[in-house]
Amino acid sequence: MKNAKFYIGLSIAIFVVGLLFLFSFTIFAVRDIEVDYKTNKVNITKSDDEIIASADFRIGGSVFFHGKKQYIENIENSDPYIEVVNIETVFPSKFVIHIKERLEVYCFKSQFGYFICDEKLKVLKVEATYNSTQDNAMLISGVNVKERCEVGQTLQVENFANVYTSFYENNKTLAVQMAIIKQVDFEVINDENISKETLVANITTFNNLQFKICNCKYGLLAKTKLFMNVYSWVFDQLGKEITLKDSSKVILTEELLHNSTIEINNYYDISSHSEKDCYFDIIPNS
Repeated sequence: MKNAKFYIGLSIAIFVVGLLFLFSFTIFAVRDIEVDYKTNKVNITKSDDEIIASADFRIGGSVFFHGKKQYIENIENSDPYIEVVNIETVFPSKFVIHIKERLEVYCFKSQFGYFICDEKLKVLKVEATYNSTQDNAMLISGVNVKERCEVGQTLQVENFANVYTSFYENNKTLAVQMAIIKQVDFEVINDENISKETLVANITTFNNLQFKICNCKYGLLAKTKLFMNVYSWVFDQLGKEITLKDSSKVILTEELLHNSTIEINNYYDISSHSEKDCYFDIIPNS
């Protein structure tokens, strides 16, 4: 009697599981897919149908049994400007592909050409020549691009700090950064204060000011914030007396401003100062 009850219970369980499995491929079978754009699309030229086709979805399969990671890779490989935020499941039978366009943030100058990349250093396109304007990516030089890279791949670089991210975290959009920064030239120097090599970011603005962010691997968020503050401050000081690094006092003129380097640095006494503590000096070019 006990065996009969067991087999009856087992049969019911198998029937229920089979029914649920059947429902998953009928009620929950993928029937509809749409594309949702989280940003404007300027460089994405593919149509929604082409984007959906590139994913190679298994139409008709249950929404519970899809490898979304592979779909995302397929879509992103089809167009370097496409970044898939996620693929949302809308029950019972729909997928929504949420997409944003990758932005042209950096242009890396290298022996292999000019690599236009987003903030994650994904290569969006490669150019033979490049002219930095207030409407295109920041020109980056001085970095070590390890090897030739194809569109869609991630650029491997040395001697680089992600200045865009630091400015962005200080509420400066890409448009604001592009309007101010013409070029960033990175260089490795021997810092005598700490007796080791550090990375320096030399920034040229479109109004021909020269900034030098010292030790830019340390406290960069605070230093980029100070950069923006000083950038605005110096023009308010024209015609006024300022104190230079050597403690001498001068009247700040446009000629002096455009023939000086504004150096932003951190304090070296880390027992008394944190990464948020930094200062600037106006140093006339010799």
